[in-house]
Amino acid sequence: MTHAFARFGIGSLVMCLCLAGCSTFTNYSKKMDPVGKGVRANNLNGAQSAFPEKDADSKTDRVVYLLEKGTLLHAMSKPDESNQVFAEAHNIFEAEDMRAKVALGKGAEAVGAELINDKALTYQGEAYERLCMHTLQALNYAMLGKKDDARVEMKLAYEQATAVAEKNRREIEQLRKSAGINRIDPNMDTSATTRQFFEPDQLTAVQASPLDPYQNAFAACLSSVMYEVYHDYGNAYIDCQLAHDIMPGAQTPGRELARLASLGGSTDRKTEWEQKYGPARTVPETDGELFITFQCGLAAHKEQVKFDIPIPIYDRKTNSIVIVQVPVAFPKYRPTPFRASSMEVICDGTSLGSTELLADLDLIALKDFHNRAGAMILRQSIRSLLKGAAGYGSRGQLGQIGDIDISSFLTGRLLSFTEQADLRSWLLLPSNVQALRTSVPAGEHKVDFVLKDRSGNLIDKKSGTVVVEKGKFTFLNLRGIDTFVGEPQMSLPL
Repeated sequence: MTHAFARFGIGSLVMCLCLAGCSTFTNYSKKMDPVGKGVRANNLNGAQSAFPEKDADSKTDRVVYLLEKGTLLHAMSKPDESNQVFAEAHNIFEAEDMRAKVALGKGAEAVGAELINDKALTYQGEAYERLCMHTLQALNYAMLGKKDDARVEMKLAYEQATAVAEKNRREIEQLRKSAGINRIDPNMDTSATTRQFFEPDQLTAVQASPLDPYQNAFAACLSSVMYEVYHDYGNAYIDCQLAHDIMPGAQTPGRELARLASLGGSTDRKTEWEQKYGPARTVPETDGELFITFQCGLAAHKEQVKFDIPIPIYDRKTNSIVIVQVPVAFPKYRPTPFRASSMEVICDGTSLGSTELLADLDLIALKDFHNRAGAMILRQSIRSLLKGAAGYGSRGQLGQIGDIDISSFLTGRLLSFTEQADLRSWLLLPSNVQALRTSVPAGEHKVDFVLKDRSGNLIDKKSGTVVVEKGKFTFLNLRGIDTFVGEPQMSLPL
């Protein structure tokens, strides 16, 4: 394959430019910037007006725009419309997963990615993104009072995460085969290159974290609550323990385990958890439960890191190895600054407590990025070799101006232009998700939501009336960035 690209040279690059399409060279982050600014300023109507609907029709980028649009509609308290958009994204994910199973490659799309950049590939969503999408759908259904549909979404969340794990495994296998064909060591040490993708504190956090990108404690906790809505205490206990195992220090799942073990008839487990977390939480018969979700901040975004690397190319004419400088571009996560840090909930003048971190989505994204870095470097190595061969093979095709080889000059410029990092990611996703679970007496209650910064200072406040029924759950959902975004969402008792 390397020799073929070397013979075609600049012509091969031009052909792949045509195959790749315009979206391969657009900046996704810049397209979404006006929408993000509108959401941050709590101008949701303005954000909706600024949404790049035309760009959202792109085949390769369609699904990531759907994730953004579904999130915006979710923040606007339009759960039905939000779920319709998320359902379309789910259908695309399933179609892409099926296509990957039956195809050894991706035809023209794969050629574009090999010689142009990763933006030529259809965005397929990371495991944590798919899990979050179905979690948001479940929250939408809870607000609509559709508890059956909410429980289905929580099941789909983990099915989709498993599907991505399998897809990633197949991708590694395919890349290893392609590397072997192109005489690249598929087992090369990529640790030095990987370090360039992270700031020192990011790398330290990733290496110290036991988080699994295919799980998050908030999703497990919400799934446990959905089972408890149906009085299925066995499965509620299993998912609550999963949440505890993912976030061992979290009190929200920890203090529920003894109670769920007791409800499920396991006195031994009840005793075990009481020894760790104290007496099982009791819910008076006259009370109903509140499960409060707080979506905090804006997700980290990607920026481009670009530099030249030396690539050895075999010259058939001279039967020797020559070194060609080839530009490479990689994405790098940068945290998105925001003021919000936590939310206190006050019911009828009495504090119920503050929300607790259950899913650090920024750290999960970094962990996932770190786990996939080897595959990304392997794909980049293949692309760099092909680009280097194409550039070297173009020499002399268009003549010279003085000492400058025209075709080599043009190919070099084209290589630099086409080498762009894939900066696509779900930008409107929160930085982290927090929760608070408690019981209150049945009836109507005035609830105040207090948004605080990292120093505990008040930065915004919202209020609402919550209806609670004994023995039932009421779900509340809020979003905060620099101020609250949208209005508090409150379900009827389920």
